[in-house]
Amino acid sequence: MNYIPKIIKLLWELYRQYKASKLPVVAPILPLNKTLPPEPVVIKEWWEVENPSEKWGAYPAELKVRLIEETLKISREEGLTDRQIEDMAKTINCESGYNPYCVNRNNPDGYSRDVGLCQFSTRYYLKEFNLTEEEAIKEPLRCLRIMAKCWKNGRAKNWECYKQDLYLSHKVIIPF
Repeated sequence: MNYIPKIIKLLWELYRQYKASKLPVVAPILPLNKTLPPEPVVIKEWWEVENPSEKWGAYPAELKVRLIEETLKISREEGLTDRQIEDMAKTINCESGYNPYCVNRNNPDGYSRDVGLCQFSTRYYLKEFNLTEEEAIKEPLRCLRIMAKCWKNGRAKNWECYKQDLYLSHKVIIPF
């Protein structure tokens, strides 16, 4: 745990350098004890991505950062522990590469697909959570909340990356 303050300090320094460069990108990850500067930050919305790709991880980095921040926020609101939050973030990275447009076909016949940021199965979870495929793709924050509730209720093993320990090889920096 001794490395976390160093990471926060490094991120804050990167943020200062970013602000000094005046690049028109999005807000980077910030330590929770720091506040954003008063000037407005222009951030694209999920649906403004040109030519979204269904491939794993094919999503602009600055929007992935925002999704990671939202993962932390929503997970905390749902009462997850820091360990659960970290494991859930790694699982999302393993499942979709933090790409809300990601679609994985499970069978050659296309009968079942996993869609969206949290890779909800069209065969099981979309029905259970009353979601359409389009909603699972276009509403990543809603999906994050559903996934956080599942994790809170002990259903983390519903995700193959978690069940098979594949998430352990994925790294995601969470600004605790």
